[in-house]
Amino acid sequence: MMDIVYVNIDLDPIEDGAEVLFEEDLDDGYLSVVGTNGEDRIIGVEEADAIFDRMSDTALVVRLGRSPFMAVINDKKIINIGGSRYFFGSVVIFKSSKERKPELLSDDDYEKAKAEFTSRLSRVNVNGQEFTALEV
Repeated sequence: MMDIVYVNIDLDPIEDGAEVLFEEDLDDGYLSVVGTNGEDRIIGVEEADAIFDRMSDTALVVRLGRSPFMAVINDKKIINIGGSRYFFGSVVIFKSSKERKPELLSDDDYEKAKAEFTSRLSRVNVNGQEFTALEV
C-alpha cells in the first residue's frame, strides 16, 4: 500500500510534524468515499490502495474538525473562489486512533464520518450555480 503522509501543525512544537499513514495493509473494516454532493459509498482496502496510488502526487490529508476522522482529498481539485480555497469532489475517509494510527471504519463510524464531513460543507455560488464544497 502506498504511504500517505499527514502533516499536523497546531503551533505546538512537541506535537507538530509529519506522520506516515497507511504504511502497511489493514485487515478489518472499510473506508468511506463521500462526495461534496452528499453521495457516499463504502470501499475496501484494495480499492483505497488503488485510489491512493493514483493520487500519489496529489493526496492531501485533512482532519475533520476535532473528530477522529481524516479525509484524503485530491489537491488538484481545490480552486480559489472569492479569496477562499474550496474542494469539489469526493474524499476517502478513515479514522485516526488516539495514538494517531490510521484505522478502518466500523459500522458505528460510517454515519458519524459522513456527518462530520457533510457538516463542514459550504454553499458556493459559481457563475449563478450553487454547489456544496469543502473550504480548505
